[in-house]
Amino acid sequence: MNRQFRTIRLDSRPQGLLAQVAAVIVGVLVLGVAIVVGGILLSVILGLGLIAAVLLYCRVWWLRRSGALDPQAKDQVIETDYIVVSTSQTDDDPDSTDR
Repeated sequence: MNRQFRTIRLDSRPQGLLAQVAAVIVGVLVLGVAIVVGGILLSVILGLGLIAAVLLYCRVWWLRRSGALDPQAKDQVIETDYIVVSTSQTDDDPDSTDR
């Protein structure tokens, strides 16, 4: 049993001029597709980052406008009057109210 095995080395250059030209063309096409896909992904990532930055800026602007981020707003006390609309009493203790 004498079998011959054909081995293909990946680091060897293709045999023949036509195979070399085809390999160069395929390599250039793969490189071009990789560059285009990379550019598209980069622009999508940058676009999402820009949208997130604008939303964050708008949120901070809204909180500052409403006074939620104002450090002096914590020291302010708002006083008001209120009226009890209804109370609930239990049968055991008429003076107690539910809270």
